[in-house]
Amino acid sequence: MTTLLEIREYIKGLYARFGAVLTPIARFAVALIALGMINSGIGYNETLKGALPTVIVALFCALIPANAGCALIAVVILVHMYSLSLLALGFTAMLFLLLFLLYFRFTPRTGILVVLTPVCLKLGIPYVVPLSAGLFTAPESALSIVVGVVVYYYLVFIGGSGATTGTGSVDQILTSLRSLMDGIAGNHSMIIMALTLAVGAVIVCYVRRLRIAHAWSVAVAVSSVVMLIVLFAGDIAYNTGMSIGMAFLGMIVSAGIAEVLVFFFFNMDYSRIESVQFQDDDYYYYVKAVPKVTLAAKSHTVQRFSGPEAEEDGIYYNGPDDFDYQNIDEDADRSDRPEDGGESGDGRESRGSRDSGNSGDDRPGE
Repeated sequence: MTTLLEIREYIKGLYARFGAVLTPIARFAVALIALGMINSGIGYNETLKGALPTVIVALFCALIPANAGCALIAVVILVHMYSLSLLALGFTAMLFLLLFLLYFRFTPRTGILVVLTPVCLKLGIPYVVPLSAGLFTAPESALSIVVGVVVYYYLVFIGGSGATTGTGSVDQILTSLRSLMDGIAGNHSMIIMALTLAVGAVIVCYVRRLRIAHAWSVAVAVSSVVMLIVLFAGDIAYNTGMSIGMAFLGMIVSAGIAEVLVFFFFNMDYSRIESVQFQDDDYYYYVKAVPKVTLAAKSHTVQRFSGPEAEEDGIYYNGPDDFDYQNIDEDADRSDRPEDGGESGDGRESRGSRDSGNSGDDRPGE
């Protein structure tokens, strides 16, 4: 456990030092993946589909706010729709207008979820989005997740039936328009997935606020089970052909990622719970305080035996490591002090030299 805490503190320290650089890099990576998915699915505009325009747009998305990045990606999609047909452009513009009006009305600060949801759906781990959003945001974030689900399934539908959205006679246009509407309203897989992810986000938001031990981990576990139940119930009701094995695997991976987030941000020491009671003029307050698990900083004492700092302390030792230097100050003072009765270092003789000089005069008979 100590090793994991050390790793956590090291990573948090790196982010504290280089967060201004790491955050745009992460946003650039997400935008690049999203644009790559768009180009591979509905890349009808050959110029915008190129590698250089994709990188440039991803760089802009990394440097501008999240909501502006969502709008820029929407513009890229509309350009591809224009290259397909005017009907596809008009229907997509109306759909995006409706979705973004709902999004900006209720959840204007969770724009990153609109982009992350399609990306995670493509990667097969869409459940990590509601689990993570429920840990950090309000229940209204479920609307942003639903918008991302609708955009993903709509683009998949357009990519698979783009040839039927061309222009022609009035009957052909009406048939294409009805096909587009059925691709949204009649897509049972999209409806089930949107409902599943929205329910998962709301459950995490409410369960993590309960006054129970390990509330965040319990919220992740409960939400994961409920999302699986909703998925299986929808598959049975509408026969969507969902892969049960892939759903289990995606849920396990998503729950694991959510638990890593819990360890980094909500790791509590429930063995040291404190109950605090205080009051003011109107109320009594009963507070239960749960401390976070932290790693005590290691303290190091450095003792110098050479250099200016050592000279200020009266230490002048450069001997072997096994020397007993506990009383170096006293030894240094004693070595500099002259012998009893002697005179120090100014050309005058010490007592020893005087004794040796007078020894010949004291000898009898000489």
